[in-house]
Amino acid sequence: MMEKLRVRVYNVLFGDAILVSFPDRTDGGTTVTRHVLIDVGNVPSSKPGGKDFVFQPVLE
Repeated sequence: MMEKLRVRVYNVLFGDAILVSFPDRTDGGTTVTRHVLIDVGNVPSSKPGGKDFVFQPVLE
């Protein structure tokens, strides 16, 4: 069943995030991709950041 597991790690300048994507099947048998986003902290930074800076790379 496990066709592809993808783990991405993002350094977003004020903390890190890990995105885990993996295939799954619905009760109807359709293959879907599930995503789990793990926020691993918040660290003050002198560089600009913000939600758009964080989510845009994840959406790509």
